[in-house]
Amino acid sequence: MKKVVLLAALVALPTFAAQKVDGFYIGAGIGDTSYADDGFGKSVTNGATSTETDGASFKLIGGYQFNKIAAIEAQYTKYGTANTKLSNTKALTMDSESLIVAANLGYTFDNGLRPYGVIGAGIVSWDVRNAGSTAYLNNKSSNTFAVRAGLGLEYAPAMFDGWAVRAGYEVDAFAADVEDSLTKKTTEHTLGMGSFYIGSTYKF
Repeated sequence: MKKVVLLAALVALPTFAAQKVDGFYIGAGIGDTSYADDGFGKSVTNGATSTETDGASFKLIGGYQFNKIAAIEAQYTKYGTANTKLSNTKALTMDSESLIVAANLGYTFDNGLRPYGVIGAGIVSWDVRNAGSTAYLNNKSSNTFAVRAGLGLEYAPAMFDGWAVRAGYEVDAFAADVEDSLTKKTTEHTLGMGSFYIGSTYKF
């Protein structure tokens, strides 16, 4: 009888290990860069503009997972350069980085899969410069309050021994004002810097 009980306990061990999801974690990620300017370029140049991005986004991740559902996560993101084009010529460039604290809410299944969403807030540091010979604006740098939202999927089976891989999309939304030099009228725009990325974390 004792042997049967011991065997049952050993069989149950992998399941028990898979259920231990709490702990601190750190990681990193890399992805593309997306940019939505909400008419910011048009307000600055007084012309019809388009946007494009150059370069990857890089992320540093740290957090604490409380249970199968909830975690709190801090993330630093360095975005690629966002370009505003007027008549197929670069008019403005913007470099940005963010520091965000967010709730990471999802559900960890027994097989290690965890779909999740993130919602949080923090600071975006951005720098806009003239890209061509025309001075559309005085080069501007700002630290602005930002809101983050995103969705992702993580995979951390017990056999990974604390390691996890994830893929997700996250976007930081923040406000930028443009003042017309003639009318002195200020127009507010909501800019969005985002990234579809893959990453890996290690849980202690």
